[in-house]
Amino acid sequence: YLVASGDYAIVDGERGMVILTSTATHGSWTTGKRAIKASYTAGYATVPDWLQHAARITVRALYDLRNSQGKENKSEGGVNVAFTKPAAIPDEAIQILAPHRLPRALEPS
Repeated sequence: YLVASGDYAIVDGERGMVILTSTATHGSWTTGKRAIKASYTAGYATVPDWLQHAARITVRALYDLRNSQGKENKSEGGVNVAFTKPAAIPDEAIQILAPHRLPRALEPS
């Protein structure tokens, strides 16, 4: 049976626990293991330019690091070079993405 979104609540987002609310018009879930089917629509119909730009910056940064990823240093021709660990997302991309983040995502953990 289709259960209206107002008839259930997510009580534990990390574990994905969903319960029927006390005001649910449908009395119970379908019986059986893993009997809940969930569907949703999210995202953008067309990816905004700012998001494409941030993605390109990130991909380019990862591409530029392709020879040093996973390495702490490199020795070549008698010279030893220590690599600094770059951020997963470059600062420029973070600045582009920052205005579009949810406020709860900005809170320190």
